[in-house]
Amino acid sequence: MNQVQRETLARMANIFVLQELRPTHLEAEFVQPPSENGVEITPEMDVVVQLSRNPSSAQSEFAAIFRFDVKLRTKGDPPVIAARMRYHAIAMYSIVQGSEFSDDDLQLFAQTNGMIHVWPYLRTFVQNSCAQLGAPVVTLPPFRIGQTLAQPWQQVKAPEAPANT
Repeated sequence: MNQVQRETLARMANIFVLQELRPTHLEAEFVQPPSENGVEITPEMDVVVQLSRNPSSAQSEFAAIFRFDVKLRTKGDPPVIAARMRYHAIAMYSIVQGSEFSDDDLQLFAQTNGMIHVWPYLRTFVQNSCAQLGAPVVTLPPFRIGQTLAQPWQQVKAPEAPANT
């Protein structure tokens, strides 16, 4: 993250207010038990963050939509996906009147500050799901201020473009 982005985030942090954080989809499934007990499990995550603005209130509010797909993979040979979890949430933000930011600025905010709002709930969901499924309990690392999505996870997917029909 460069200095301009840091300054923009600092301005946005004082202007944006989290109005609502709502989970919209929670799903956990046990795919296949590890071939041996005590095998090490590592989480892999795909993350999609999208923005939505209401045309009638585009300058006063926006929504950040988070979609997490977490896979617990064994480190054995061959690696096996032991469990899969999906956590989707929407964070609604209001913007102080007279403040204007580009969609790129809002995307940066969602991928940093917005993640700080959503991440603790994702971590709790993953830990609880592991315990309820009987899978080895995995604790996701904390998401730190100023961190971006690419830092804790190697695979970050961009939103797919709609298909032309």
